[in-house]
Amino acid sequence: MSRLDPTNISAFKFNENIAGPVENVCQPLSNYLGITHAGYIKIFNDGTMLRMANKPEWTKKYFEQSFYNDVDLYGMKDVPENGMRISFLTGNPTSDHYRALCSDFNIWNFLIISKKFANHSEFWFFGTTRDNTEILNYYLNHINVFKEFTLYFRNYFSEIIDHHNPSQLIVSKLKSIDYNDEQDDKVVRLLQEIKIKAYHLKDDIYLSQREKDCLHYLASGRTMKEIARLINLSPRTVEYYINTLKLKTNSHTKSNLIKLFYESPNYL
Repeated sequence: MSRLDPTNISAFKFNENIAGPVENVCQPLSNYLGITHAGYIKIFNDGTMLRMANKPEWTKKYFEQSFYNDVDLYGMKDVPENGMRISFLTGNPTSDHYRALCSDFNIWNFLIISKKFANHSEFWFFGTTRDNTEILNYYLNHINVFKEFTLYFRNYFSEIIDHHNPSQLIVSKLKSIDYNDEQDDKVVRLLQEIKIKAYHLKDDIYLSQREKDCLHYLASGRTMKEIARLINLSPRTVEYYINTLKLKTNSHTKSNLIKLFYESPNYL
């Protein structure tokens, strides 16, 4: 305990105590997919952090080395407000944080699901052993399994996540990071260069380029204003395309449209 920052001792004790319940919730991932490390982090813009993970031995190292200050691991500059990012952490470790995970605890091949909101960011992380390389294909081909799990996890621990005790929070040096939309701009330019006249959604339903763009960004969590900015249209026009899509697909809600998008055989 002497190596721990005194400010975060109560948060460390909470993390030790919560590890067992998190392990129980994540057990199906271990049984069926070989996921050995999983958990959740909620970072507030003031630098405090709620963390829950399933490995108490790693948790001790995490607190001793103050890895909660590792801003690069979270990469929030690539996540827009009200948006989501899927990322992977693989290959040779390039930071002390990732190196400790890999070399000391044999935790590799990470999937990270990130969400950003006005006053906080959320992360779910999933890791496995070094030899479980087939998990990478599973991540890519069954990403919805992990998205569903985040909902299950959040629902199970909703009382803690939404009504946490201040003593459970880690005090870190992380702050809110402004979104860098360079990658989105690159995607728009790429799609403009390779655009085709119609996109197959399912059965006999085809989308125009504009319809496809609107649905793509809607499914990634963008607001009407954000979509309008990205594809150079007015928000009213974007709303028109979304309503046209509802009629074309016989969908009554935006969530139904998004579900169709993710179920499409051409969705990447």
